[in-house]
Amino acid sequence: MRSLNIRCSQSDQGVELAILGEITSWTAEDIIRSVNYFKGQPITLMLMSAGGDALASLGLHDFLGQHDVTVEIYGVAASGAAIVSASGKRVRIAENGFVMIHEAFTYDEQYNRVQTDTTKMIDDRQVEVFASRTGKKRDKVRAWLAAETFFTAEEAVANGFADEVIPAMKMAASLNNMKPMSEVIKDGEKPEEAVVNVVIDTTAAQEAIDKATAEAETTEATEQTEVEVEIPITPIEAVKAGLHGSFKAKVRVDVSANYAGIVASMAEELKSYKAQLDEANAQVESLTEKAAEVDTAKQAEADAKAAAEAAQAEVQKLKETPVEEAIVSNADGTVVKPGAADVADGPTLSPSEIKTKKTLEALDRKVASFNKN
Repeated sequence: MRSLNIRCSQSDQGVELAILGEITSWTAEDIIRSVNYFKGQPITLMLMSAGGDALASLGLHDFLGQHDVTVEIYGVAASGAAIVSASGKRVRIAENGFVMIHEAFTYDEQYNRVQTDTTKMIDDRQVEVFASRTGKKRDKVRAWLAAETFFTAEEAVANGFADEVIPAMKMAASLNNMKPMSEVIKDGEKPEEAVVNVVIDTTAAQEAIDKATAEAETTEATEQTEVEVEIPITPIEAVKAGLHGSFKAKVRVDVSANYAGIVASMAEELKSYKAQLDEANAQVESLTEKAAEVDTAKQAEADAKAAAEAAQAEVQKLKETPVEEAIVSNADGTVVKPGAADVADGPTLSPSEIKTKKTLEALDRKVASFNKN
C-alpha cells in the first residue's frame, strides 16, 4: 500500500490519520481506503499540506464529507489542502496555523501560470465548497480566490474556515503514536473499496432487458447487450474523469442458458395470464349482453302495463260519462240508454248503438286479459 505521507493511530476515542505533504491521487486513494478500513469509527484527520492535485482534493473533499470526520490544521492548509479541510464536520486549527486559498491554474510551455476552461470549472467548484463551509457570499469567496488570500488561525475562525483554535503541542504528541498505514493494515487484510453509488438510466436498461428477453425466447446461447448509461459517482474516480460528476460507461447484460430458460418460463406464464384475462373479458361481455336483454324485456312489460292501465281508465271514463239525450233507434223509435243491460226479447239496437256496445265489450276483455297477466 502506498502510504508515503499517510500515517495512522487508533485508540478507544477513534482513529487519527495524518496527511503530511503534497496531496496527489495516491494520497486520496490511501485516505479513502483507510477510512473504509476503519468503517464506522470517528476519524480525526491531521492536515499539514501546501496542497497539490486540485481534482484529487475535490474528490477527497466529497468522500470525507460523507463521514464523521474532524479536521485539525497544523502549519498550513493551502490550495487543495484547504479544499480537503472544508470537508470536516468540525475544523480545528493550531494557533500558528494558516489557511490559504487561490484560483486554480496550470503552466504553459514556458512554465507561466495560465488559466483554462478546466481551471475555471475548478474555481467554480471551489466557490461552492468554501461558500458552503464559511457561509459567505459567492462573490466574496471568488474575490478571496483571485487575491490568493492567507488567513491566520484567528481569521480562519472569524471567516468560517475553522471552528476553533487549538494548542500546537497536540500534534507532536499524536505523531509520536502514529504508524504508516502500510503497517496498520496487516498482510492479508483487505480494506473495503470506496462505495460508489451507481444510478442507471432505467429507460435504456429496460430496453436492453426487453431485447434480451425477446432473444431468450428463441435461443439458449449466451447473449450480451450493451447500453450507454450515466453513472454519477462521488470519490476520486469522478474528478479524474472530469468535473461534470459523471462519465459514460458500457453496461453488459448477460443472459445465460439458465437465465434464458427462466425468462422463457416467465414469458409463458404471462401468456397464460393473458389468456385468462381474455376469457374473463369475454364472460363479462356476454353477461353485459344478457343484462341488456333483461332490461329490454322489463321495459316492454312496463310499456304493456301502462297501456293496459290507460285502456282501463278509458273504459271507466266511458262507463261513467252521463248521456244527456237518449239514443233513438232508427227502426222503431225505441229509446235506449247507454250501459243498459241487454234483454233477449228487448227492443232492437241501432247500428251505432251496437258498435258502441261492442267497443265497450272489447275494451273490457282487453283489460281483463292484462289483469290476468
